[in-house]
Amino acid sequence: MLKHICNQHSSMVTIKKGNPIKINICAVFVTYFPQKKILTQAIAALHPQVDKIILIDNTPINHGGVVENFSNISVEKILLKENRGIAAGHNIGITWARKHDYSHVLLMDQDSIAASDMVEKLTEASVALKKKGKKVAAVGPNIIDSRSGLPLAFVKQQKNFMRRVYCSNNEYIRVVHIISSGSLIQLKVLDEVGDMEEGLFIDSVDIEWGLRAGHKGFNCYAIGMAQLHHKLGDTVINSPLLGKRQVLVHGPVRYYYQFRNSIALYKRPYTSVSWIVDDFFLHRCIKFILFVLTVPPRFKNASMMFRGTWHALIGVNGPYKSSSSSKK
Repeated sequence: MLKHICNQHSSMVTIKKGNPIKINICAVFVTYFPQKKILTQAIAALHPQVDKIILIDNTPINHGGVVENFSNISVEKILLKENRGIAAGHNIGITWARKHDYSHVLLMDQDSIAASDMVEKLTEASVALKKKGKKVAAVGPNIIDSRSGLPLAFVKQQKNFMRRVYCSNNEYIRVVHIISSGSLIQLKVLDEVGDMEEGLFIDSVDIEWGLRAGHKGFNCYAIGMAQLHHKLGDTVINSPLLGKRQVLVHGPVRYYYQFRNSIALYKRPYTSVSWIVDDFFLHRCIKFILFVLTVPPRFKNASMMFRGTWHALIGVNGPYKSSSSSKK
């Protein structure tokens, strides 16, 4: 039977009879023009659950202030003073955690609010899965949209197809990938799989890492008992093409990244044909039709999608140059 003991600094020790395993967790928040109120809530929710919190701030120097002036003395801050992207921010945090001998990193977005027992549930699940002999890449919580209160579906491989599934409270589900926010990853796994791909900059960073981990024999797991409230998309609208189903809307530049990075993954040797087919028809084709026909600014949306597709084909990566200083 597993027993969990937390000291006053939230360091968690998982004890299995005759085989003690110490787990100390560094939470890595990557921020970009964060809202002070929400960031404060996010940190307050996690502070009792982890051993250390580090903020990697991508906000340009001439727009800074929120993270720089953040007053929690137990939070480590690294101010990049330029937008280097989510992947680079995660890698800087991962490197910091390695240097300071943490066993795990918990990757977090600036607007993600963890349930009070999220880290405990993720840790329990990770230990239980490893006890069963599973090669765990990462474990992640049920993602609850903070506006609608609805859960996010996970992508699961089922024979030769990809299937959208929801994770109930008592389930651990093996999935193709999990979103980065809320993902708990052991540093030893990152040593084997590798860190995040910085050339992707923003979108599909977590997807690429999950696919790469799967190719190396590791698996990602959705943990139903752990919950994280997260704002998905910039806004939510109802589309006449999809009836009552709500649609997540981003700014046009995000569609550039989504198309460029997803299509770039089609060329990777570790990307399955089933994932490519699913992504192309369900995300690229439907998203193009939807956002060009019904969601303004339609021309700008189309332009960014075409440009992202072209840049994927010719191998362009990194930030979108003409918008690298704009808000994501």
